[in-house]
Amino acid sequence: MQLQDFYHNSLVAPDLMEYTKAVVARLPKMPLATFGPFAPDAPSRVETFDLSKPLGSPFPATSPCLLVNFAVVAPGSMLPTLTEASSELFFVVEGQGTTETPFGTVAWEKGDAFVLPGGKRLEHRAEAGGVLYWVHDAPLLAWLGVRPGEGRFRPVFMSGRDMRQALERVLKEEGALKRNRNGVIPVHPEFRSTKSLSPILWSLINEVPPHHLQRPHRHTSVALDLAVEGAAVSTLVGDALEEDGAVQNAEAVRWEPGMAFTTPSWLWHAHKNDGDTPGLIFPVQDAGLVAWQRLYKIEFAP
Repeated sequence: MQLQDFYHNSLVAPDLMEYTKAVVARLPKMPLATFGPFAPDAPSRVETFDLSKPLGSPFPATSPCLLVNFAVVAPGSMLPTLTEASSELFFVVEGQGTTETPFGTVAWEKGDAFVLPGGKRLEHRAEAGGVLYWVHDAPLLAWLGVRPGEGRFRPVFMSGRDMRQALERVLKEEGALKRNRNGVIPVHPEFRSTKSLSPILWSLINEVPPHHLQRPHRHTSVALDLAVEGAAVSTLVGDALEEDGAVQNAEAVRWEPGMAFTTPSWLWHAHKNDGDTPGLIFPVQDAGLVAWQRLYKIEFAP
């Protein structure tokens, strides 16, 4: 085959676009959306929070790089999962059970969380049923056209008891209620530089005290939020602030325990608890990757 034939048969000619018209990519906006909650009933299944259509993604995605699912394990059954991801996070929304992994068995109960290298078959079991909030980076790998390798980090487990005790210590500190958030960031020992749980995934456990407003902030990574507790809590979202620092023309996302919702990047958002009991939220972001690229930025309302 001559080079000219190879060019016409195998290579693609690029569009040659004028700089000022092409320097900024015009992509669909990240939507503000909700999903769930789900009960631990039959049949065992995976419920996928798929926003690929509004994102313009050719593969399932909740944000450009991450996909949110709920792994629903029916009582007395086994649910297998396998995904083409480099890392995957599970937070136990309901129930008590085990997950069989190539690294060993993870025993879990409500409030626990664990992070594993992706690309491995897992088997989830719960005698009385269970629901796992499951977030992974398969959309990123699909976009890059790559497959997971052997895994570049050790699995990490976070007990709900330990996370709550850490929250209690934080909330007892002087001036705690004046902070923008009252939370604890779990950091894998191998990723202290990016303050993340894997090269990609970052998370936070944040408590919103009763009758309290956590002031707005915004950041350059999409947050995929799990409302863990709080029947009278809302997240107020908008693209601008009032002179007093409140979110202007805010859209309110009312929490329901066990539901997921998106907080698009660089939108201001505040948490408001009108109830008599604390609210608890567990956001997951691709901030490990964003921070590693030196692109992560967060801004706090005055």
